[in-house]
Amino acid sequence: MRVADAIELMTKAMLQRVVDSFTKDFPKSDEERAREIILRNSGELTDPQRIEAVLAFDGRLQDQIRQTCVLEALIGSPDCTASELDVVENVTQLQQQVLDAAASPQALRYEDARSVEVLRAVMRVALKDAIVTNQELELLRVLRESLGLSPLTMRIIQAQLEHFPRKGNLLHTAAECREALLNLQRCGIVFYCPAQSAALRHRLLL
Repeated sequence: MRVADAIELMTKAMLQRVVDSFTKDFPKSDEERAREIILRNSGELTDPQRIEAVLAFDGRLQDQIRQTCVLEALIGSPDCTASELDVVENVTQLQQQVLDAAASPQALRYEDARSVEVLRAVMRVALKDAIVTNQELELLRVLRESLGLSPLTMRIIQAQLEHFPRKGNLLHTAAECREALLNLQRCGIVFYCPAQSAALRHRLLL
C-alpha cells in the first residue's frame, strides 16, 4: 500500500496527525487539503534520515524494546500492513520466543562464550539505570557487532538478566502496544486507517 492509497482511507483526525508529525506551519485542514499536504511532502515523510532521527529516543529500555517489537511486527506483516490485533499478537509471540529461548540451557551454545560474557557484563552495568540512552544503545550495538554476536543473542542475554522485554521478563500488554502504535502515528512513521474490512489497519511508512 503506497502513501497515496493509505491516505484515501484515513479520516481527518488521522490525516492531521500525520501532517503535525513533520510541520506545525499549516493550520488545521479539511481532509482533502490534508491529503494534498501529505502527498506534496511524501518525500520528506519517507526520508530515511528523518525516520532514523525520529525513531532514536532516550528513555526506558522497555519502551525502546516495545517500539522495536511493534515495528518488527509491522515489517513482518504482508505489505507492512496489519490490524491492531495482529500487531499485539505478533509482538507477544516475538517476545515469548525470546523468553523461551533464554530459558534453555543450550540457548547460546553456538556463540563464543567469552564474547557472550563480555556483552553480559556490559549489559548488566547498563541495566542498573532505569534509563538507557540512545547513545548507550548505540555503544551496545557496536560492542555486540565487534564481538560477532547477533541481535537475538543480545535479547537472550537481556532475558537471562530478567530485563526482556522489561524488568521481570514481563510481556508488554495490548494497551502498551496500542500506546506504541499511537506514538508512531504521531511521529508520522505509521499510518492508521480503516480498511475495507471493519478492522482498523496500521500501515508502516518505510
